[in-house]
Amino acid sequence: MLFTRSGKFNRTSSTTNTTTGQVLSTYGFYGSSVIYTASGGDTTLTGSTENEAFIYDLTLNGTNALRFSGFTAFDAGAGDDIMDFTVRPANAGNEYATDATLSGGLGNDVIWTAGSHLKTVHGDVATLSGT
Repeated sequence: MLFTRSGKFNRTSSTTNTTTGQVLSTYGFYGSSVIYTASGGDTTLTGSTENEAFIYDLTLNGTNALRFSGFTAFDAGAGDDIMDFTVRPANAGNEYATDATLSGGLGNDVIWTAGSHLKTVHGDVATLSGT
């Protein structure tokens, strides 16, 4: 399934790693307002060559939603991407629930994980595995 770009984040937009407290600007990155559910055997969510922000726990226009479910793989594609799978305190206990592999692809990517289901993360410099 393709990550559908709904528009770019504005200059005041950011995402926060709720584990470390690190804040990262999403200004200029493409985001998506879609809530994605894997279906029909298509269990990989794939990005493009653009700079995209895959944010699991995202609030848009005042409405919060957990944006991904059922995927076993996420491939950001080329571009300088952000993959944020941390959850805010209000969603504690609702970490991503399907065993999955995250691949940053080409580019300078930032990948943040939380929970025990994101077991393998592939980046340009290193591959991390664990719980």
